[in-house]
Amino acid sequence: MFRKIIPFLVFGAITIQANASHLVGADMSYTSLGSGKYKITLKVYRDCRGISLGTLNLTAFAGSNGNNTCGTVNLNSFTRVNVSDITNNCPNSAKPCNPSNTSSSGNGVEEHVLEQIVDFGIAPLKNFVNNSSCCEVTFSANECCRSGSITTGPAGADFYITCSIDLCNLKRTNKPENTSPRWVYKPIVKACCNVPYYGANDIGDTTDFDSITFSMFAPIQALPNTPVTYSSPFSAQYPLTSYCIPPTSIQCTPNPTLETPKGFYMDTVTGDFVFTPIKCDEVPVISFEQKEWRKDATTGSWLCIGKTHREMQVWVNNNCASNFPPRILGERKMAVCAGQKICETIKILDKTITPMQTVADTPTIMWSANFTGAVFSIVDTVQREQEVQFCWQTKLSDAADIAYGFSITANDSQCNPNFPSTANFKVKVIDCNKSEVKNIKSKVPTERIIPNPSNWQFAIVLQKEISHTEVIVSDFAGRKIYTKTFNDSKELLMDFQLPSGIYFANFEIDNQLRSLKFVIE
Repeated sequence: MFRKIIPFLVFGAITIQANASHLVGADMSYTSLGSGKYKITLKVYRDCRGISLGTLNLTAFAGSNGNNTCGTVNLNSFTRVNVSDITNNCPNSAKPCNPSNTSSSGNGVEEHVLEQIVDFGIAPLKNFVNNSSCCEVTFSANECCRSGSITTGPAGADFYITCSIDLCNLKRTNKPENTSPRWVYKPIVKACCNVPYYGANDIGDTTDFDSITFSMFAPIQALPNTPVTYSSPFSAQYPLTSYCIPPTSIQCTPNPTLETPKGFYMDTVTGDFVFTPIKCDEVPVISFEQKEWRKDATTGSWLCIGKTHREMQVWVNNNCASNFPPRILGERKMAVCAGQKICETIKILDKTITPMQTVADTPTIMWSANFTGAVFSIVDTVQREQEVQFCWQTKLSDAADIAYGFSITANDSQCNPNFPSTANFKVKVIDCNKSEVKNIKSKVPTERIIPNPSNWQFAIVLQKEISHTEVIVSDFAGRKIYTKTFNDSKELLMDFQLPSGIYFANFEIDNQLRSLKFVIE
């Protein structure tokens, strides 16, 4: 089954005035309506055991680098447009949040969707426009206070959710308005102790086709950007007690591909996050940031045009360890020459936990993509543990600076709760006629990088000595991050620090461009 997801990310922040026991998270998105108008969509996640969700108010402040030096303005209240029970139980299970938005209705989670129209063409937001000191406009919300059940430090602290748009950077691009991508997947609020969790954020921006990067983010307890205080050894990067070797520290090097994933893993390119919680009574807070990038129309450099955040409080349960969720294995970051066909086989494994599980699970698989032309198929429908083949016959016009994205979701029959696994994949389509790369997947290119993968130091080995060239290193999203010039060289030594990921070394030989893919571990 193929379905196209059209994401539109999160934009502002909210002000929530009620008791804290009901709020377990929030995120927002925005849609450009033209002429400086935006529809802000706010999603609030409510613990149905707490009080009902009351009126929510939107505020905004402006400055630079996330500050509020240009002042804060109060905007109108949101209009609630939908309430739904998103408790991760089996489809045929009774919904615990019944009646909706009712105090102490059941052990579940509601998603409240609210909207408001804002206009930068009129006061008070107009005061932030065309002011170089007020470039970054942040929409904010707060709640007093966070749940007292949080065990990693922020218990009782004020709750703020924020997101921003950079008006000055937008004006430097070819399109001075923006529709954000969205947080595609429903947030987690429960995790099983000693059981892997495979989660994912967005797969890309299909409205403006901007570049998105992901990171962990410190939750805010006071404006403009005062982070919460964690108890040692927890932090925004290490928000909970994950399985580690040795077990004396939660700050171990993560490995998401193990049968029992190690450490807390976050992929800055795909948005995937993986962890295995091992403290069975822990209640942590997990927070993500998405940054949106667009090219400067004059210089071609990448500009950050917006930041959005999602925060979720998570309960680690000790009563659901008899089932491991499906594992999704396959190359997460791919590259292909424009006009060529790319195919990748993705394996879906689901371990049987004996003796608790007497019948092995057969995963149900779904897929989605933020581009057209992708073809997905099950390799052998008879097999319990299946393989999905992704194929895409690209066109020359598909070459782009930004990688395309698709996702695979695998779900087994176990509940309650039910934990589907999701993995995001990125495909970079390169204009190889321009770069003179005949086959991106070639194992023996004319020039090569050794070692590949590497930790930080590597060399580009050429077939002959060249008098002069400049190496430009770009990341998977196409952003230029490093340059170095070489003279009279046959081995181009690169010795700089990079985060783990896939990169491209671009350089010129005999007036022809070369592009080599390499991996930093």
